[in-house]
Amino acid sequence: MQVSNPPIVQQFKILEILRKASDTNEMPAQLISTFLYVASHEGCNQEDLMKVTGMSSSAVSRNVKWLIGQHRLDHRDGLKWIRRERREDEHRGYRLFLTAQGMGVIEQIHEELTV
Repeated sequence: MQVSNPPIVQQFKILEILRKASDTNEMPAQLISTFLYVASHEGCNQEDLMKVTGMSSSAVSRNVKWLIGQHRLDHRDGLKWIRRERREDEHRGYRLFLTAQGMGVIEQIHEELTV
């Protein structure tokens, strides 16, 4: 079938990279937003995510945990695409960074964008 909108096809391919990189082929929009924000703002915190996305603190927490590797359902694994580091300036806060696995997903996206 002929492509009618190349930029949308590229975005579709990026979403497919993300979906297929997950163990379950499941990739909700909130999870995508959380991952891409952390990838583009390494060292951010959960409060930053709440402000930018408009998600509730519980939604941000749930998505961060899923990306760290702690799925809310005990029988499912998380993705391990990001990691948390305790903030030096605040004992209760964390900063968010990509893991090597998360960087691998971003590299796949970069490859798709440069094709």
